[in-house]
Amino acid sequence: MKEDEIRSYLRRCPLMFSRIAVSGYRVEELLKRTALICGAGGIGVVVAEILARTGIGKIIIVDKDVVGEENFNRLGFTREDVGSPKAEALRRKLLALRNSPTVPRAYWLEAEAYHADILEMKGFWRLVNKSDVVFDCLDDLGARLEVNRYAVKLGKPMFSAGTSRNGLRGTIRTVIPGSTPCLRCYFPPGSLLRQEEALGFGCDASLATTMTMVASIQADQAFKYLLGYGRIAPVIRVSLEEEVRVMPDYNVVRRPDCEDCGSL
Repeated sequence: MKEDEIRSYLRRCPLMFSRIAVSGYRVEELLKRTALICGAGGIGVVVAEILARTGIGKIIIVDKDVVGEENFNRLGFTREDVGSPKAEALRRKLLALRNSPTVPRAYWLEAEAYHADILEMKGFWRLVNKSDVVFDCLDDLGARLEVNRYAVKLGKPMFSAGTSRNGLRGTIRTVIPGSTPCLRCYFPPGSLLRQEEALGFGCDASLATTMTMVASIQADQAFKYLLGYGRIAPVIRVSLEEEVRVMPDYNVVRRPDCEDCGSL
């Protein structure tokens, strides 16, 4: 938007989104979008909150775990959430954040929560199918590849992120079916265990600093896709070891024999 258009838009934009409008885009562009967040841990919680604060219209959350005190070192959950399914606890927080009397109902958030294991969930593909963007915030490689399979099959952009076992590094992968490598392209048959160990998809350590940084970049890649600004990097690596480094990689290629996207 031009400067005069921004001024006009600000006069009717809810205060919650006024500072966002100054950046030059209309919140309505995101209100009509649905995001699926797979995993409500340290990364998923941050992604969900960013989306809610920025104006996404609907958020669907899937997670199999319940909140425990071990989650307090990260952002999102408090003692009142202990024992609650993470997906439902996050849903409550997002609705409380967004849906208030000071925000017009047209700008309210819709949210769904599913306390389920993606690998065992019947009809998971339906959640993928009704979403505009999919976020993989899981720490289980099998579940991540399952999300990837459906995202590629249904032509949905997927934004995948994880941190290393020491909690100081992270990787963000953007999957645009038919354009960029999908997640399975990085894991040829017979190499899953070796690569999982090397890339650190576990949760031995989790630091709020790394997870917040990784989640913010993951959400930014989705905004670039939805709003059409900037350049999307298929892979972005983040390191907080010794120096702070953010390293985009635009040179990765799809694997022609990939089981999920090779035929696209």
